[in-house]
Amino acid sequence: MLFFWFIDIIFVIGEINMKIDRNKIVNKSKELVKDKYFSSVIAGAILFIAATDSFFSLQSKIDVNTMQEATSGVKGFMSVLSSSSFFYGVTFVIFVSFFFAMFIGNPMEYGAKNWFYLRSNGESKLDTLFDGFRKKQWLRISSALLWRDVICLAWSFLLVVPGIMMSYEYKFVPYILHDHPRMSTRDVFALSKNMTNGHKKELFLMDLSFIGYYVLSVVTFGLFHVFYTGPRVNQARALAYVEIKNNIEKKSNKKNKKKKK
Repeated sequence: MLFFWFIDIIFVIGEINMKIDRNKIVNKSKELVKDKYFSSVIAGAILFIAATDSFFSLQSKIDVNTMQEATSGVKGFMSVLSSSSFFYGVTFVIFVSFFFAMFIGNPMEYGAKNWFYLRSNGESKLDTLFDGFRKKQWLRISSALLWRDVICLAWSFLLVVPGIMMSYEYKFVPYILHDHPRMSTRDVFALSKNMTNGHKKELFLMDLSFIGYYVLSVVTFGLFHVFYTGPRVNQARALAYVEIKNNIEKKSNKKNKKKKK
């Protein structure tokens, strides 16, 4: 009870009381994934790879003998930190990881998330997985998602809770980039903020409903996530975006009709 009271305090402040049918969304996500299981697993695996730093092995570029000196005590540790091989090795790893995240990982995330989004609307073209690499949108998508990550990371360094809230505030950025290919990055972020206003708590609780699956994913070293959790979670998030988008459009249409009368 105290936990949910705490969640209410965090997410309700400044939000409008709006509702989405979480149970309906989760159940529908299971049906959609089941209908196109292997395609969903591929899209989910791409998202898993995009979210994981696959360049840990590049740390072997650092001189192993130099690293072993750290075991000799404080002096050895300081010598490692001051060594040129350590500096250049770490710099190389950071640079390559940054390059991967921005120019490969972010377009991969965009394509996979929008595959689930289009699947919510009845479409299921595997070509969508590569939409993030199209010439006219590649740089725009990469920079926008990088800026999103920088903002969330900066808030997380300040305090964990604001970082979590910012991650939900910009949860819809990949979908909006797809729906509005000519919209500026600033407007994309503003629209995502407006759309998640009143829904951040519910989106958080929807993710929390998969916590048992996340535990199994950890126990199975990510295998359960690739073949079960990931596809369902990402499909549910796409469905949540569709429902919120449709609700906003319905309210907007009602207002316009009243004005005409």
